[in-house]
Amino acid sequence: MKKLLACIALTVAVCYLGNQEQPAPAAGVPRETVQADTSYNLQHLAFAIAQIESKHNPKARRFEPILFERMTGKRCSTIAQAERVNWRAAMLATSHGKYQILGSNWRACGYGSLVEMVRATEREQDVAFVRFAVRARLDSLTKGRQWERIARIYNGKGYRRNRYAEKLRRVMESQKV
Repeated sequence: MKKLLACIALTVAVCYLGNQEQPAPAAGVPRETVQADTSYNLQHLAFAIAQIESKHNPKARRFEPILFERMTGKRCSTIAQAERVNWRAAMLATSHGKYQILGSNWRACGYGSLVEMVRATEREQDVAFVRFAVRARLDSLTKGRQWERIARIYNGKGYRRNRYAEKLRRVMESQKV
């Protein structure tokens, strides 16, 4: 059921984005074919990432104390402490929503502000993930099954330590993508 809901929401998100952020199709390839292929890849990638990051919890938050300390010079072990010291820095140093996108990426996701990202509904998170993924070309990497590259782009430098590519491959293969 969750997979179906994620697919429906992402299909809506891909349709919402329309042609404005889709890569130009190769000569002779109808744009509808490219959009359907992109939609299919992004639906499965989104499902996998939401599964790995938060078990599809749109209210999930993960605070990164090291990032907060780099931004403020202050040490806080919990998000509540960090919010009292500097709310904006705390939100920038926190991964938000079912895709656990770091607050500092709010512009790359197409949000109008950091506050908009923090308060995003599940559907808004789906749209933001699609924007982020299309801009980072994760759809074409998914088609090519380039799990290491996707993991590096999405999860950052620590992706090997976190075994992110392996987790991603496992979930994607379980979906038969």
